[in-house]
Order: sequence, then C-alpha cells, then structure tokens
Amino acid sequence: MLSKYKVALNDLIEKIKSYEENIVDAKKTKTNTFKEIFTVDDYEKYINALYQVENPVIDENWNFIGKPRKHKGVICCWINHLQTKGIINKKFNRQVLAEVCNHEIKDFNLGKDGKTFDNTSKIYDDNYKDLLLKIVT
Repeated sequence: MLSKYKVALNDLIEKIKSYEENIVDAKKTKTNTFKEIFTVDDYEKYINALYQVENPVIDENWNFIGKPRKHKGVICCWINHLQTKGIINKKFNRQVLAEVCNHEIKDFNLGKDGKTFDNTSKIYDDNYKDLLLKIVT
C-alpha cells in the first residue's frame, strides 16, 4: 500500500517539475511583434489604418507622429477594440501589448506597465473610432 502512494507522489513531483519548466519557458519567450499577437493574417491593415485617417497618429513606416498626451490613448483604445473583437488574441495582457506597441511603433513609449490601455480616450471615441472601423471594413 505504501509503494502505491510513493508512485503517486513521484508522479506528482514529476508533473510539478514539468509545470515549473513550462513557466520558465513562457517567461523567456518575448512577444515583440504585431504578427505574434494578431489572430488574422492581414493584421497590417489594422495598424496601417492609424495613418490612413484624416489626422494620422503614425506615419506609413509606423513612426509615432501624434501628440503624446493626446494620441497615445487613441492607439491604445484601437488596440483594445481589436482585442475585444478577437482580432488580437485575448490572452495578452496590457504589459505585453505595451511591449509590442513600443517595439513596433517607433518613438512610441507607453512604459512597461501598459496602464494607458486601461484608460478611455474621448479623442478616440469622438474623432477616430468610426473612421478606423470604416477603413478596415
């Protein structure tokens, strides 16, 4: 009877070790590109829409050209909208989204915590949301 528990305990220990290794591997893996977070192949059209609007916030080379205190929120709200619709994978938290945006959009610095993703933007709601949706549909 004791050997039965010993085998079960050894199995449990092996599962825990495997789980811990997976956690370490996940932490080592950096998500740095839009391609990695989008669930669609034509993801570029969603980013390109940000320079195709009347008052663009990025240029065609994905350089941030907006005003930091006004237009960072526009980009974050757009990314949030895309994530809500499943166009961006929902498993990524705001820190990963910030990392990707900081990497992919030149001169765009949200910091590491990505707290801007939790904010709403009246500028986005009033001036960008409908235009961006029209461009990508």
